[in-house]
Amino acid sequence: MVESNSVSVGAVVLAAGSSSRMGSPKQTLQYRGESLLRRAALAALGAGCYPVIVVTGAYAEVSRREFEGLAVLEVLNPLWETGMASSVRAGVEGLIRAEGDATAAVLLLCDQPHVTSDVISGLVAAHRATGSPVVASTYGGSFGVPALFSRALFAELARLEGEAGAKQVIKRHASETHFLPFPCGEVDVDTPDDFSRLIEAGAIVRRATPADLPIIGRLGALLVREHHDFDPQRFLAASHRTPTDYASFIGAQLEDSDTAILVADDNGDVLGYAYAAVEGYDYMALRGPAGVLHDVIVDPEHRGLGVGRLLLDAALEFFRSRSVPRVVLLTAERNETAQRLFARMGFRRTMIEMTCELHDTAP
Repeated sequence: MVESNSVSVGAVVLAAGSSSRMGSPKQTLQYRGESLLRRAALAALGAGCYPVIVVTGAYAEVSRREFEGLAVLEVLNPLWETGMASSVRAGVEGLIRAEGDATAAVLLLCDQPHVTSDVISGLVAAHRATGSPVVASTYGGSFGVPALFSRALFAELARLEGEAGAKQVIKRHASETHFLPFPCGEVDVDTPDDFSRLIEAGAIVRRATPADLPIIGRLGALLVREHHDFDPQRFLAASHRTPTDYASFIGAQLEDSDTAILVADDNGDVLGYAYAAVEGYDYMALRGPAGVLHDVIVDPEHRGLGVGRLLLDAALEFFRSRSVPRVVLLTAERNETAQRLFARMGFRRTMIEMTCELHDTAP
């Protein structure tokens, strides 16, 4: 059981639906070697949640095979056809029966493939740090599950009716809710086209960890070299120390709540990273508080595959969650590829840096 500062957290995985738009049980769809349902259950277990309740319904028998051997408890919802509310109620009541001392519960779906144990652990950590009765994920300009609810809201969750889901409870308690960015949270699997896009996309975006620092250092050094190549007089030259120095610098930002270091991860391989920070007034730049996108870089082997767009989307989601009024960035004058991407994302030119060399730099 997740326990810290008197917080014990269970989890409810909602997997009772009929997958009507998919045409087959999406609970059993395989992604990165595991079914969607098993991935969700493993994410909850990996975050230390106990107990983990799996609510089954339309495809109970085949779903059961997907969590075979895992330390989860099944709750069968015979009323699954009446809507999502019946599954929320069945899961919450099952959690109370199994663990009467649980002080909070994380609700998650089985069709959000990018939910990981780190995502769930982040919800628990935010609840512990803020004491908020609800910690909800934000993505795609909205909010929803996975979300954590304190025990005080269990009865309200159990009173939901029809198609109403946990989002209704989040809305009612929005002023008390702590919202946490979840890059790629808007990705769910409802139709065959959704699943095809998921398989083709490959990479996901997540928060960087200390284990990512060596590759971030290498990419940071590459960023320095590429800018130097654009204009050797303007930009620093990379040295043999640059990867280590850059990794050390980024590592110091990982625990800063006003900063997001994001990596694009393809099954354990880091394809690129973004460095985003919320900053205050900058009178030299005549700029009020804003989100500043300092770095976005993709490994050359993986460019042209949409990885940069994924990182930008995730960085913008972080800034939206912090309610900053605008986002600014700097890009090299000759980096036309980056400028085209930024323009497609809605960025516009607002300032042009001009440089005058005061000394002869010719060899």
